[in-house]
Amino acid sequence: MKRVEIEVLSLGYTPHIRRIGEEKQQDAQRNHPARRWVVERTFAWLKGFRAIRTRYTCKGVNYLALFHLACALMLTRRLEAVAQHIVCRISSKRLQHGRHRDSSRFRH
Repeated sequence: MKRVEIEVLSLGYTPHIRRIGEEKQQDAQRNHPARRWVVERTFAWLKGFRAIRTRYTCKGVNYLALFHLACALMLTRRLEAVAQHIVCRISSKRLQHGRHRDSSRFRH
């Protein structure tokens, strides 16, 4: 085993990137989803922040603060999008069932 694999196993993680020449597992044998795209997507989102993409700050502490701010902004935007999606789904379900927020007030 390589040093990296030993360290990964010692931390309680399951290595899931196959080595060159290893056979690809069938979909039925897979017991974990691929996670590499999550990291790549996050780095792509971080590249959208110019202060992080081009390091304007001289001190590492300031750069880390900008990095944390960018992560907080990304999380806020993602939560806002998820919340908006949930609200739209609830509204569409209410309209499908003929119920609207104010419609109960007008029934006799």
